[in-house]
Amino acid sequence: MVNDFLTWFKAYSAQALSKKERRLILLEGSEVWAAKLLSTISSTDKTWLVYSESHVISSNVGIKQYREKLGSESDYITFVCPPVLAQSAVSSPDPIESQFNADAFAALSGTLVAGGILFLVMPQWKFKDHQSLFLKRLSEFIRQDKSHHVIHESTVEHSEDHVLFPNEDNIVENCSKGSSASLNLQTESEIKYLPYQCKTEDQVAAVNAIHKVVSGHRKRPLVITADRGRGKSSALAIACSQLLIQANDNPIKIIITSGHLSALSVFFNQLQAGVVDGCLLKNRFSYLGNSVEFVAIDELMYQSIQRRGDANLVIVDEAASIPVHLLKQLLQHNHRMVFSSTVHGYEGAGRGFAIKFKQVLNSICPQWHSLKMHEPMRWRPDDPLEKLIFKSCLLAAQFTKPVFEHNEVTVFQKTSKMELADNEALLNEIYAILVTAHYQTKPNDLKLLLDNQSLDCFCLFSSSRNNKCVVAVALVMREGDVNPCFIDQVSQNKRRLKNHFIPQSLLVHSGVEEAFKYQYFRIMRIAVHPQLQAKGIGSHFLECIVNYANLEGIDFVGASFGANSALLSFWLKNNFQLTRIGFKREQSSGEHSAMVIQALSKQAKPLLLKCTTQFHQQFEYLLVDEYKRLSVDLVILVLMYFPKNNKQSLTPLILKDVSDYSSGLRQFSPCVYSLHLWLKNYLVNSDLNDYVLLSRLTSELGFVVQRVMQKHSVNELCQIHQFTGRKSFENALKNQVANMLLSRK
Repeated sequence: MVNDFLTWFKAYSAQALSKKERRLILLEGSEVWAAKLLSTISSTDKTWLVYSESHVISSNVGIKQYREKLGSESDYITFVCPPVLAQSAVSSPDPIESQFNADAFAALSGTLVAGGILFLVMPQWKFKDHQSLFLKRLSEFIRQDKSHHVIHESTVEHSEDHVLFPNEDNIVENCSKGSSASLNLQTESEIKYLPYQCKTEDQVAAVNAIHKVVSGHRKRPLVITADRGRGKSSALAIACSQLLIQANDNPIKIIITSGHLSALSVFFNQLQAGVVDGCLLKNRFSYLGNSVEFVAIDELMYQSIQRRGDANLVIVDEAASIPVHLLKQLLQHNHRMVFSSTVHGYEGAGRGFAIKFKQVLNSICPQWHSLKMHEPMRWRPDDPLEKLIFKSCLLAAQFTKPVFEHNEVTVFQKTSKMELADNEALLNEIYAILVTAHYQTKPNDLKLLLDNQSLDCFCLFSSSRNNKCVVAVALVMREGDVNPCFIDQVSQNKRRLKNHFIPQSLLVHSGVEEAFKYQYFRIMRIAVHPQLQAKGIGSHFLECIVNYANLEGIDFVGASFGANSALLSFWLKNNFQLTRIGFKREQSSGEHSAMVIQALSKQAKPLLLKCTTQFHQQFEYLLVDEYKRLSVDLVILVLMYFPKNNKQSLTPLILKDVSDYSSGLRQFSPCVYSLHLWLKNYLVNSDLNDYVLLSRLTSELGFVVQRVMQKHSVNELCQIHQFTGRKSFENALKNQVANMLLSRK
């Protein structure tokens, strides 16, 4: 039967090559059997990637380094699905869940060239309860497409005929009639020789458009979007190499940023191939005084705000993986920009980029340009494997236009995993809203939604018609129920528990030893249909979740997220309290993480008070240390939500110091402590319900807070806020303090 497989496989792969398409073979059975079958295939002249955690089938792709393969090419891929193991309270604190890495599966599939085969090794399920709903759904999609094939170990072992390989004779006949000419490949005369050694017309158009950003009018950014495999990264590299070579006597500096430097390995390899005499050192490529340098998003944000950017071009690769408000800030501080992004990405390219960023561009740079790359480079359009990946990972999920009337009563409902698995339309609707709302929703999040038994999915439906539409979605993780032996390991920094973020953070960061004695709801995602936002639906939905948690006997409801003023304001307005802000910006998002909590049970409230009191006490001190670079709008927002009893009474002496400084009678340093206390009280007493006020306070008081509370130097603030010098800055500071004194009289 092994010989029959090899004969069939040669014909099967030849047919795939003749059609310029890629296919998948599902091997259902033991890893030993699968390894024996695969060993018959000769791979001496083939690139074969293996992603596996098995001892039987050795991996040549790092389990956490698979993204480095993006942009490379492979002929075969073996992807080994780990078995679902029974849960043991002694060996693992996590619920039963398939460890199948959907992100890696989708990403690596993009490396296959035409004629390539992806072998998915999956155990045969003996017990229904152990079967992953994600993998069950995936295997059903594989079976529905006749381009792919399923081979069962049990069939191989017991079959004496060729039913294992249907249509084998037909495949062999079609693919063995002639020579390689019958494979329908391009002949030498059919190959198009395009400018810049591009492989498609789309690439040529992209290169020319990038050059125009550099040579044309300022403030006309370019947005390039494409699905995987369209040569987007190569186009960026080709354009940059041409700019370096053609720089002549005018040195050119290009900055490129992305969520991770590793995501740009293909870009820098292509750049080096295009400029052979150039020098690549760490994250900087240089050639005759010209350079292309990677700058992490957080550092680029800081450079932009400091107005130190002198780049001729700033490129943001995989822009959809970066929050829109950060892209907006980059846009405001840099005049020649290219934003490149995968629309249906394997890395979590949220559709929010396409929707929300377009609005930002229209308001700031209405003459921006867009370019969509359609033509695949390594396979034909309508490729069977690409269709399978898109369908199984919901990469092209679309929501429907909502049927929702003003002041309509909504229906709150917990949606079971079986309902999601059985209702593809509902799953598509829910996932589309999540992808659109959040910039890092990935295929693994879909697997989490279907498989993780600690994760609940809540929906808000419209009730206007029988055919209800999804108005809002939330993913909620149940946390806190852990064996004591794991708690000791966490407290000793020997272990981290992936599904118990809030109690773990309280234990490690806040020193709350009893954190794991409570039950938690952690809201991982909460999203409102993009056409129904800013109508109070999110707050109503959040209230429904809190009420549900209360009925379930949950002690705390909380969330952790990349903090910006709009998002943090939403949680604080809904009676959640801030317990932590991370000390460093996350490199991928450029934001400090924040954790908010609301206490529900009687025994939980004293613990929350302990945590918030500790945070508020530390916050002011850390403003001149870890929080010195915290964005000023966040500083103002946090202070506005300080407890009223936290403020210090202003004595007549303090008020006199402030008045004397504002009138020019005294210098800054002798009065700065009084200014600090007075400014804190000013912000604590501000109107919490006025978000417009926050924007105005940030605009008017930003430099005051930075100087008085965060202790930024005068020179630094002159650069940031464009004051002409120290005297100009000090006059502005005094005048602003005087205006504030008048406003509160």
